[in-house]
Amino acid sequence: MNFVPLLQQLSATAPVSGEALAAALNISRAAVWKQIEQLRALGLEIAAGAGRGYQLAVPLQLLDAGRIRAAMHNRLLADAMQLQIEPVLASTSGQLLAQATGLPAATVLLAEAQTAGRGQRGRAWQSPFASGFLGSWLWRFERGLASLSGLSLALGVAVAEALAELGIAVQLKWPNDIWVAGRKLGGLLIDAGGESQGPCYAVVGLGLNGRLPTATRLRIDQPSTDLTQVLGQMIDRNRLAAGLIEHVLAALNEFAECGFAAFESRFAAFDALARRTVTVQIGSMSCDGQAAGVDASGRLLVVVAGALRAFDVGEVRVRTVRA
Repeated sequence: MNFVPLLQQLSATAPVSGEALAAALNISRAAVWKQIEQLRALGLEIAAGAGRGYQLAVPLQLLDAGRIRAAMHNRLLADAMQLQIEPVLASTSGQLLAQATGLPAATVLLAEAQTAGRGQRGRAWQSPFASGFLGSWLWRFERGLASLSGLSLALGVAVAEALAELGIAVQLKWPNDIWVAGRKLGGLLIDAGGESQGPCYAVVGLGLNGRLPTATRLRIDQPSTDLTQVLGQMIDRNRLAAGLIEHVLAALNEFAECGFAAFESRFAAFDALARRTVTVQIGSMSCDGQAAGVDASGRLLVVVAGALRAFDVGEVRVRTVRA
């Protein structure tokens, strides 16, 4: 459903009655109420009161393809990419995966909201409507699937560098979490397909929290933060999208040519786990040690009982060490 006309009305400086909204949109008052409830279900805060009408509780900025392209510095990338923005999707990555065989490389799909967004290990991704960043990239590689080792770390570097340009100091928690001050700001998720010897493709999904209402924050099962909290003000979402799209596209192109080698030292500058005591858990097995960076393939290095071990699967938890 296209919520944009209703959102434009709700963005007025004063509350708007249901009757006025119905007249402006040429729909019934019942239809107005239904759309408002659907937006609330997507996490949007809409204030309402008897005799006062409806109004957005927080100002809203919708994504705009023209503004995003204009804010990009690399004109070649801006002109080459295929950019699509949808109000609501089940999942941006899911849609690109379903259409991967017929889409060109450098396809970028953004959404204002997802109803079935995925996080790491199948967790649901919580994000209110038109808040932060929800998007996916499709990229094609001439080499095979094995050549994608380290891709999530390389793209984490791209995201970190894009956010640094906006004054946001982030850290990267292996393999795909984006942290600020020990709290999760967002994460990457990569799906790949194709031939083992090539060619292959990757669909890269990225979610960043823009502004998390209390109700949404309570549904998240780990310490979290958002861009509004970090910056102390709401961010220009189109400028944010432009920087992220540009940096990720450039990194995908660089990775296709050079692999993770071009990003290894840059990852170290953002490594949230370096020299910290961590627990590595793989299924029912776990071990403790001190994180020691990553190797040339992007595997996590951990010193366990004096021996250096490399991990390419598993979930890493930072363990608090008491003095």
